[in-house]
Amino acid sequence: MSILVNGSIYCPCTNASWSTENITTNLAEIVENLTLDPSTLSKTTRRYTVAPDDRTSSAAMGSFAIAIIVVLIGSIVLSDVPNLLSGPR
Repeated sequence: MSILVNGSIYCPCTNASWSTENITTNLAEIVENLTLDPSTLSKTTRRYTVAPDDRTSSAAMGSFAIAIIVVLIGSIVLSDVPNLLSGPR
């Protein structure tokens, strides 16, 4: 139980008197000690790392997607090869 005496909080169990300045100073110190750096949290680490996927189906789908992209880009480049070999007009 605390008692308010002349604008200060008096705690009879610890025989201590706390002024508003002491409370705000102690509160700021506690907040500073309890504040964590967000870049060191496991949530941030999990957000920027990729979980490995060893399933053969996912590897096959990735290989298939890469093959389609290569075929599309290759067909565009190969369709321009005759124009490149004929030289400027």
